[in-house]
Parts: sequence; C-alpha cells; structure tokens
Amino acid sequence: MFSRRLVLAAAFALVFGASASADPITFFPTGDGTNPVANFAGFDPAPGNTLEVGAVQAIQNQILNQQDGGSRNTTFTSFYQATIPTALVSGGGPAVGVSGANLTIVASITERVTGVTGLVGAAGSTATFALVPGGTNNYFEIWQGGAVANNLNGTGFNDGTRILAGTFNSLVNTQAQTIGNPATVQALDQFAGDSYPGQNTVPSAGAFIVQGTVNFSNSSYFNQNLAGSIFTLAIDAQDPFRQVDPSSHFLTTTTTGATGATPQTAGAAAGGAGSLGPTNGVSGPDVQFQSDSSIALEAGPTTTVPEPATMAVFGALALGGGLYGRIRGRRKGE
Repeated sequence: MFSRRLVLAAAFALVFGASASADPITFFPTGDGTNPVANFAGFDPAPGNTLEVGAVQAIQNQILNQQDGGSRNTTFTSFYQATIPTALVSGGGPAVGVSGANLTIVASITERVTGVTGLVGAAGSTATFALVPGGTNNYFEIWQGGAVANNLNGTGFNDGTRILAGTFNSLVNTQAQTIGNPATVQALDQFAGDSYPGQNTVPSAGAFIVQGTVNFSNSSYFNQNLAGSIFTLAIDAQDPFRQVDPSSHFLTTTTTGATGATPQTAGAAAGGAGSLGPTNGVSGPDVQFQSDSSIALEAGPTTTVPEPATMAVFGALALGGGLYGRIRGRRKGE
C-alpha cells in the first residue's frame, strides 16, 4: 500500500536537509512552555474544507477564451480552513499529537484558470490553475485556543491567539483537478449522515502546492523569530466529502488576512456568495472541496524558487496525498 507518511518523511528530510545551517525549531503548542515539540518541521491538518468562489464561472470563461481567443476574467478566490491535530518533526521522526492545543489554520489564495480540457462537469475533463501573485487574498494564519472549531458550521477557525501568519507568493506544483469517469452525480456530504439533502456533486480530485513567506510568529509558541521563513502548503482536494462535513460558511477576509473576521462567505447549500447550485462543480458559480493538507515550515531566508529536488518530492507528496485520500474515502464510503 502507498504510504503518505513515508512520502512526508522523504519530503521533510529533503527540505530540511538542504538547510542544515538553520537552527532547529522548537514549537510550544499551548504557548506556555509545556510539552515542547523539538525539531519541529510543520503541521498535518485534519481533513477540512476549501471553497472556490467564482471557480466554475472562471472555468467557463477559460473555455470560451480557448475557443475564440478572448480575454474574459478567469480569476477566483479559494478559502481554506481546517483543524490541526498533529505536529510534524524533521528527520522522519514520529508525528506528535497536539489536539489538546486546539490549533486551526485559515488560508486564502487568489487563483486563475490556465487551461481546461473537456466541458464543465464532463467525465474526464480537467482544469489547471495558477496563483496570482499580489492577489487580493494570498494569506495563511494559524491559531491556537478559542472556541472549538466546527467544520459543519464553519466557525472557530480564527479565534483565540494567532501564532503564525504570512503571505503566499508562488505555486510550486499542481496536479489538474479532474472530474471522475464516470461522472456519476452523487450526494456532496457522505460523512456521518447527509447534512445537505439534495445537494449533489460530481466526483473530482486534484492537488496543488503553494509556498509563502512567514511575516509573523508568536514568541510564546516558537523558540525563534520565524519571520522570513518558508511556509509550504500541499492540498489534496476531492469530492464528495467522506471524512469531514462540508462547511456551511467560510471567512470573509481582507487583504491582510483573517484577523477579526467572522464567517460570512456561504458554503455548501447556504446560498449567497457561496452558491454551489444543485450540483457542486457544475452549476456554480462556486465549487467546494474536501481538502486534506500537509504543511512544511523551513526556518531561514526566503527563497522564491525551491530546488528542483524539493519540487519533485513535494510533487510526489501531492500525488501521494491524493491517492491516500481517495483510498481512505473509498474505504469509509464502502
């Protein structure tokens, strides 16, 4: 069986081996100096949610542009949120459970569609994307404490204490979002009962890896100032939802991040800004995904272009995460 953990270990060994001169990071999950995580290398969030506002419309515009050479708008905004039960360590050591710290992540990425094959929602059709540098929303934030996050309601992801934040600036790797073949329409929510009766989706899977720069780290949680460090987020996006509830709301944010924001952008079946239509991924204008991710944090000066070997291993991480997620999803859905 393909092991996502082995791919993670290889990825982190390569990334951190390339910067051995950087001092090891120690992470204090609750900010009070207790239960330190030595040789901290990143986080392994639980399955969460991504809402792509305007993505279906952007894909339709790209199809028309490819047909007539037009320049219709193909940009959209992705909002991501998840809980973080696990911290990762460098050198392939065992992951450390930190669920008692109540850690969460929120992120947003401005993207554009770069290519489409087939028709929207058609079996085997694909769409590829790119990050828009300097876009309206290109941030990440990690929070500790506060109310326990609720995936279904979409609340509790940016309260408590902000411990890490920064800006995304590059797309490292991407695997095209592909509609399943056959593209059998099915219930969007297949986790612990259907919370959205009548809300359907077409099956799909894809992955991408974005990289950014840390511009804030809370000194109560880390043994060194991590400003300027490299933050890499790998996301495996798929439908339907089998491991977590689809969120009904996401964060309405500003260009500086999610600080102080409240959940206003509507998600699954809630209408408003997050309108999915009767069939997610087809009837839009928006689309929502179950998202499983991994986070690598590399202390030291920022490099906007990673080494080729690093790109390759993170590409394998994305593919491995997608395979692992689909295996888990199928098993849970059987």
